[in-house]
Amino acid sequence: MLNSLAVAKLLLEIQLPSLEDCWNEGNILSSTNSLEDNPYKPGTANFHHWQDGWWFGKFKDDDTNDYLKKAANDEIVEQQKIIGIN
Repeated sequence: MLNSLAVAKLLLEIQLPSLEDCWNEGNILSSTNSLEDNPYKPGTANFHHWQDGWWFGKFKDDDTNDYLKKAANDEIVEQQKIIGIN
């Protein structure tokens, strides 16, 4: 029998893009002057990280590492909420 925590982690990885990926997507789209809107639900961590990446790409902020560290930390917290650890 499969470990239910392992299955939950696998499903999260398949169904949810990482927050870093969301940030990178927003960054790339702003750099290419794409008119695509934020595809994530407002109020979610994915939405906020996409926005941060978009603004970073638009104005070339110098704090890339701070954004990526925040994205990694926020992603862990979001996954723990979904799984029910915290």
